[in-house]
Amino acid sequence: MDAALIGAAAALLGSVLTTLMQHRHEREGWQRDRQQAAYDGALRHLLKVAHRRGELVAKTGRVLSVLAKDQVPQMFDDLIEAQFWLRSLVSSCGPSQVARLSQAADSLDAGAFSLTHDQGDAKLDVLATIKIVTECAREDIGRLPVQLPRNAAA
Repeated sequence: MDAALIGAAAALLGSVLTTLMQHRHEREGWQRDRQQAAYDGALRHLLKVAHRRGELVAKTGRVLSVLAKDQVPQMFDDLIEAQFWLRSLVSSCGPSQVARLSQAADSLDAGAFSLTHDQGDAKLDVLATIKIVTECAREDIGRLPVQLPRNAAA
């Protein structure tokens, strides 16, 4: 009888431990997916803001690609989305990335405010923000190791 009771207790304990470990693993996966989605959304919209162009203009002997007047509203929509995703990222990134991403979000917010409130001195450095977000993503999420063929390293 004692052996049966010990066996039942061990089985119950094993079941509880398995459930707890599975729940922890699922929670970590959910947090990782949320973090990846925030990095993806922030980078996608920052890139749209940085590279949206609509027409070619000849100026001083050079052809420049510039934002078309009819694309300005979409650029502002992308800027708002970039701000949203960057703030979401601050709440889901790893602890070691919070300060850098908060500073990047503050800078993007200030530049967007200057731009939208006709303050003339708008400093919207989207490319610097993209660089910071990319570096933080590498540190937070990492990347797959690249394996070179053995003879390629020589």
